[in-house]
Amino acid sequence: MKPLKAGLLILSFGCIALVLLSRYPLTTTTENKITAIIIANTLTQSLDGHRRYLTLEHSELGTFRLGIPATTDCQVDDYALLRELSNQLTQARSYQFISCSASLENGKL
Repeated sequence: MKPLKAGLLILSFGCIALVLLSRYPLTTTTENKITAIIIANTLTQSLDGHRRYLTLEHSELGTFRLGIPATTDCQVDDYALLRELSNQLTQARSYQFISCSASLENGKL
């Protein structure tokens, strides 16, 4: 009976830990927004649907790829507006697509 109680105790702590981790947001939105130039727009098809990726170029970040909704159609040489996200555990930065535009007016899209 003692191993059963120990197992249930470990299982209970594990469930509590999972609930707490699911409630704690690991990624938070920062106030930083950046613009990058679109150098490629790729639409792929897989068994579970379509995916679209933008290849972007930024003066500080270099060239990187970003997944966007498959229904969004941006043209090469357009500007993409991105929101910066920060991981609370690793402090790593990632980016979320907001919009794209053919022109850049006053630093905003």
